[in-house]
Amino acid sequence: MRLTAAVFLVVSALVFIRPDPVEAWSSNDRAVAVFGGGVSTYAHGYSVVVDSSGNIYTTGKFGSAGAGNVTVDFDPGPGTANLTPNGHYDAFVSKLDSSGDLVWAKSFGGGETEESLSVAVDSSGNVYTTGRFMATVDFDPGAGTEELTSVGTHDVFVSKLDSSGNYVWAKNFGAVAGMFSFNRGEAVAVDSSNNVYITGSFTGTVDFDPGPGTANLTASNNNKTFVLKLDSSGNLVWVKQIGSRTVTSIALDSSGNVYTTGDFNGTADFDPGAGTTNLTQNGGGYDAFVSKLDSSGDLVWAKSFGGSGSHSLYSNSVAVDSSGNVYTTGQLWSTADFDPGAGTTNLTSVSGTDVFVSKLDSSGDLVWAANFGGEGTSAEDGTSVAVDSSGNAYITGEFTGPADFDPGAGTTTLTPAPPNNASDCPCNREVFVLKLGSSGDLVWAKNFGNYSGEEVESIAVDSSGNVYTTGRFSGTVDFDPGPGTANLGDEYSNVFVSKLDSSGNLAPAVAATPGTPGFTLSTTSVSVAESGTTATFSVVLDAQPAGNVVIYAFSSDPGEAQVGAPLTFTSSNWATPQDFTITGRDDSIVDGDQQAIFTVKIDDDLSHDSY
Repeated sequence: MRLTAAVFLVVSALVFIRPDPVEAWSSNDRAVAVFGGGVSTYAHGYSVVVDSSGNIYTTGKFGSAGAGNVTVDFDPGPGTANLTPNGHYDAFVSKLDSSGDLVWAKSFGGGETEESLSVAVDSSGNVYTTGRFMATVDFDPGAGTEELTSVGTHDVFVSKLDSSGNYVWAKNFGAVAGMFSFNRGEAVAVDSSNNVYITGSFTGTVDFDPGPGTANLTASNNNKTFVLKLDSSGNLVWVKQIGSRTVTSIALDSSGNVYTTGDFNGTADFDPGAGTTNLTQNGGGYDAFVSKLDSSGDLVWAKSFGGSGSHSLYSNSVAVDSSGNVYTTGQLWSTADFDPGAGTTNLTSVSGTDVFVSKLDSSGDLVWAANFGGEGTSAEDGTSVAVDSSGNAYITGEFTGPADFDPGAGTTTLTPAPPNNASDCPCNREVFVLKLGSSGDLVWAKNFGNYSGEEVESIAVDSSGNVYTTGRFSGTVDFDPGPGTANLGDEYSNVFVSKLDSSGNLAPAVAATPGTPGFTLSTTSVSVAESGTTATFSVVLDAQPAGNVVIYAFSSDPGEAQVGAPLTFTSSNWATPQDFTITGRDDSIVDGDQQAIFTVKIDDDLSHDSY
């Protein structure tokens, strides 16, 4: 009687078939990439951007935290892409696809220290970086040689690579012969015509024409920043000098207007032309500024935030939306007036220092301003801001103690992880990422870190609202801001690239799609019965191999269904489909409809190395 019952209680198994997932991100199931690792290595990501296809570009520096040469692996997945610095630190730029796979990683450097501080990408996928270097550096990351030699102690560089990471051109700007000069490019942007804009700081007298002409500017105490425009071939279009102490960031709108931000003290003239537009900082410390130039480099307006008492404002980043509204973020200490007009909008830091975020309209008038902070001596800093097509603002930065990141009446407190041990410095910090609506209301706020001094430098947002950050960390960090865990890292300094979805959750890693592994499946699901029925699916290679290719399949639940022997393809039969047979198994358990996943992959040990 039991035998009869078993015969009638036939249970089907639905079988899903997939190619072997290609691990790309450093975390197998979450979108975090880490570059670095190895004894005494130091790697630091300074800037991240994402293109319309979801490719992710990161730039920074890498090298040795101590003496001796090191090697850094820039492949965040199971592969290896080692780069070795020529000197103490070299500059790097890397490209990941939307799935976190390494497309390429390039470096350039000489015998000294090179830093790449900002990256931009145009509509054709050409990649631009800027930063500083000294001595002689080969800026061709390939087999060729394209050397530039600094004129001053440190020169500004601008580099252009094509979409494959090949050298296109590089330019440098430094002091006139015989003068000491310290110069650096802080930020780069590119417009729809592939004109390139760079801002940064300089000392002494510098010739900003990379060609045979001359375009000298001379720095003074509160007048030592520049804005530069090159055409797509790297030729000078114009260069302007603006009256600030530091400049930190640059942004462009669709009309070619150029926005910069930074800080200044005393009185500074922000009109780079024959006119005068003085802004004056009152009280002790520094004020923040935002400047708007038109596409010819002429001043449209310049605004400042500050106050009459003792205070300090440091503006670290600027972004502009499709309506010309301008967003800045940075650090506030004490009380400052964020209305650059006749009105007053005072904000006071809650803690030692607070994050501030400001929104101005296209005329430079205040729309709103907000600050976030903790209590006591905790320190918070906004390091980068980005804006999406709906006017939502995304801010990242660092904080050291419990802090309320809701600028409204509500409370959204983020708390950093406790110190690793009692001797840890209380100024250690964690990363925060937050999203504000177009009216400045909090949408969400997240944090990650291990309280060992994580630094976040840059934020970017794509058309789907995914949010990317980069910086550096050491130790083991859980990059999942939610209840999950994505632990990565070692005791040395590594670069991180993190991707959050539009809700602020750590995005899932994306597995390879069918066909990516070099073969195609005839179907992705079949159905078999426990009574022993069979079903088949076919596999065919996508290209002719130079030798044998062996493909096998395995089941997530061999108790429900099994698959046949591996298939062997040759250079002659590669285009002929071959079948795998799946057989249902009777496990004598009445468990209803079941599912099993069969993974299909190439046997690397038995297959030709070229496939």
